[in-house]
Amino acid sequence: MDFFGVIKVVNEKIPFDREEALFAYNPFMVNRAMSMGMDTVLYANELNQMSSLDKDMCFDFYLHALPKSRRFNKWQKKDEIEEELVQAVVDKYKVSQQMACNYLTMMSDEEKSLLTARGGVSGKSKNGSGRKSHSEKT
Repeated sequence: MDFFGVIKVVNEKIPFDREEALFAYNPFMVNRAMSMGMDTVLYANELNQMSSLDKDMCFDFYLHALPKSRRFNKWQKKDEIEEELVQAVVDKYKVSQQMACNYLTMMSDEEKSLLTARGGVSGKSKNGSGRKSHSEKT
């Protein structure tokens, strides 16, 4: 059984092998998965507050406290354009990614567009390098 199998067991109450489920149970990841749903976020919050509990106690809490349901929660993903902007700021100003995120919060849309103005976000030209090709120089 894998991580998603554990989520399915907890949500849909399907038959399972307890030892296999506890072996695959990762409290942090299950709490993260449960925090993605509107009907399960409060349960995840309770277990986050009781982080010292054993894996089997957390598993039993979810197994018995959550109502049976098929939940299709979307995982939060980073915005691809935002990641490219962060990398552009890191490259240009030689700062950490955390500092680059701080810079981006202070930048206006015009300043962000200036980062992307020359050959894409990373500042690369058409030939894929940072330098201009012979045909671009003339």
